[in-house]
Amino acid sequence: MSQIAAPAMPAEPAAISSEVAAVKPVVKERLLFPGPVRAYAMSIVVMIHVAAVLAPHYNTISPADWWIANFYHAFSKGGPPIFTLVSGCLLLAVSADQPIKVFFQKRFVKVLIPFIFWGVIYLLWRIYFLGEQMDAQAILRAILEGPIYYHLWFIQMILGLYIATPILRYYVQNAPRNNLLYFLTVWFVATAVLPTITFFTKIGVNIDIVVTTSYVGYFVLGYYLRNTSLTTKQLFPCLMIVASAMIITEVGTYLLMINQGGVFDPFFFNNLGMFMVVISVGLFLFLKSVPYDLLFARLPLLGWASDLLSSVSLGVYFVHVLIMEILASGRLGFTLNWLSFGTLVGIPLTWFVVLVSSVAVSWVMQRTPVLRWFVP
Repeated sequence: MSQIAAPAMPAEPAAISSEVAAVKPVVKERLLFPGPVRAYAMSIVVMIHVAAVLAPHYNTISPADWWIANFYHAFSKGGPPIFTLVSGCLLLAVSADQPIKVFFQKRFVKVLIPFIFWGVIYLLWRIYFLGEQMDAQAILRAILEGPIYYHLWFIQMILGLYIATPILRYYVQNAPRNNLLYFLTVWFVATAVLPTITFFTKIGVNIDIVVTTSYVGYFVLGYYLRNTSLTTKQLFPCLMIVASAMIITEVGTYLLMINQGGVFDPFFFNNLGMFMVVISVGLFLFLKSVPYDLLFARLPLLGWASDLLSSVSLGVYFVHVLIMEILASGRLGFTLNWLSFGTLVGIPLTWFVVLVSSVAVSWVMQRTPVLRWFVP
């Protein structure tokens, strides 16, 4: 996933119901929303990788194809931030008294082992499938510097947040809610607002703001919003705000690109940028506020699909790029990508086939001795 961008400042909006006091750690509480939200995030991550490949090719494809791909790209943004919000919502609410050793055994190692396995797979993929010439030094640099493959940056980032989790738990569980809001405000200004000012004015603000940087803001924000839900009347306005931010992202990207002679600039698609925070947090709030018990009672098949995708989401994340590239390579006797049926049909069709295939592969691996270690 390309590094992407930040929430309209997570203020204490009067519009949002549940003026809760500081969120207290809840270990055994059964929450309905994490599964469906995780499933949605995984599905749009696959869409990102199917559609984003066309973003830099404005000068080599038709304007219509570029705009269609740009729409799918903007529509599917927010996957990595939403995953991070869910992780913070769940992991930071576990008691800070949990021994660090237990946390690493339960969570860190559960992601580290698959990361090592798939890192090796993608190194071999680069060498034997893509034909890259890599000596021992290049391989070592790929392993240590990373990402070994473009989408694996997210796993490295999550592992970093996991290392910080035992520290962050003590802070978030003991900080007053207004202190958490201060943390998030500093994060939003430092990570999204100041870079935006610098980008457009070329004037930098040289204050070295540490601690409240990068994806740690999403992580803490997930905990901050754990008990916050939108009312029924607020769901539609929330979607309108998200849609507006998506349109600004699409149009802004187009204007930047035209101003640079057709050279793609990912500024508006940055996961830590101002409009991407709005998109990601708006979608997270909307999705966590849906009454899933009523929805899945009416649409049990949707509930089943959501549970399935959520249960194999990590495996899908690791394997989907392999499947996408195999389908596009023609080595199966046919080629499936956006070119197959044009962008309007080709992108969603490729997304669907890649997603379903990735779920199937992950599901089978989870039920296979030894292999199940790599798709928890």
